[in-house]
Amino acid sequence: MRQLSRLAGSALLSITLFSHSFLSADDTTRDVKTLVVVDRHAITSADLDLKCLVRGIAKEHRDSIRQQLLERLVDERLISDFLRSRRVQASPVAIDAQIELLNSLIRRRGDDPTELLSQLGFTEDQLRQVLSLSIAWNAYVVQVVTDKQLRDKFEAHRREWDGTQVRARHIVLKVPADATDEAWSEVEGTLTQLRQQITSGSVTFTEAAQKTSESPSASAGGDVGFFPYRGTMSSAFADAAFALQQGEISEPVRTSVGVHLIEVTDEQPGQLSLEDVRTTVLDRISQEMWDKQVAQLRADASIQWSE
Repeated sequence: MRQLSRLAGSALLSITLFSHSFLSADDTTRDVKTLVVVDRHAITSADLDLKCLVRGIAKEHRDSIRQQLLERLVDERLISDFLRSRRVQASPVAIDAQIELLNSLIRRRGDDPTELLSQLGFTEDQLRQVLSLSIAWNAYVVQVVTDKQLRDKFEAHRREWDGTQVRARHIVLKVPADATDEAWSEVEGTLTQLRQQITSGSVTFTEAAQKTSESPSASAGGDVGFFPYRGTMSSAFADAAFALQQGEISEPVRTSVGVHLIEVTDEQPGQLSLEDVRTTVLDRISQEMWDKQVAQLRADASIQWSE
């Protein structure tokens, strides 16, 4: 899975860049409490602390995502047991390489690796466990995913990965970030009516954009030019655009800016092959495998919350 495949690097960077924000007078004397038990395996407050450290989450931000992090720890516990049942293990050589990279980064910053981890209340064994899960899961994915699965996934989503670019125009009505659901729905209703007017021929998209859109592109009839699937437009905008055929107009689409109507006007086919984006395709399959496996494991697991 993409997140797990990046976990080792995240751990290294978070520890070297954010470690000082975790240090306080009571860090070395904090009580360790059991927060949840998964199939007789306890997940403790120390595990939660380590998860925060790995992700670079400072103490003042923990409460808002505490439950999300705990759910993640439950998932990782289940996957760890699953991999063990399949006799899939992380390569000690790969783990050693990550640990050595971590130690090198810490020394470069002028700290002693063992001393720093001790100050944070963690051990090298704990870090090895974090790194081993990502490495073991990736090894499992490589074992079970076939070339046919990779080809089929690539073909099903070719336009997302082969470098295809679409040209689109849009109409946007801005909505404040703190707006109520009713406010969002009202704007969506307005654009739904406008869409009906455009599709019925009462007004052209260009005319509607020039008159209605609250974007700088309004003067150009809403044209935003060509863009790829990722990297230029917001994910929600790009997802909607790439789901359209040329000349088709989307239903209202929410983004962080507001609500949009989108029309795709042109397309430039991409030239990248499966081999060019093999890692990206494997990441997508890995993510889907992780989600499916977690759902199956949760259905049969004993999960007992302590609070």
